Amino acid sequence: MEVTLTLILICCLAFFIAGCIDSIAGGGGLITTPTLLMLGVPAHFCLGSTKLASMCGSSVALFTFWQNKQIIEKVALIGAISSFVGGVLGSWVALSIDNQKMTLIMVGLIPVGLAISLLGGVFKIDKEVEEVEGWRWKAIL
Repeated sequence: MEVTLTLILICCLAFFIAGCIDSIAGGGGLITTPTLLMLGVPAHFCLGSTKLASMCGSSVALFTFWQNKQIIEKVALIGAISSFVGGVLGSWVALSIDNQKMTLIMVGLIPVGLAISLLGGVFKIDKEVEEVEGWRWKAIL
């Protein structure tokens, strides 16, 4: 695959838009993944690139919230550990699938991810509001 200036500019624009969307509502990978696949980037490189960008954004957000004391440490620790384990297992599974099949899987899952992102709030069932370390949270099933 030849890397051209046009390809770099398209990626920069797509990743900029994805970063803006990710910082507001999440789901930036729904922009970067199809962009990279359409540009001919192999599926595993696409996954690695989008996950690296996502990890960087999430790390900056975590650090910023931590500085402003907007983090419940126990929840953040559980989230970090489960995210790490899920990432390792997901990477292992993804690397065991060949590029053609992985591309088809990713293309098939993009509309599913989009639907979940757009309709995610529709299926929430609210329970009573609970207090956790001074914070009020709505418990969601």
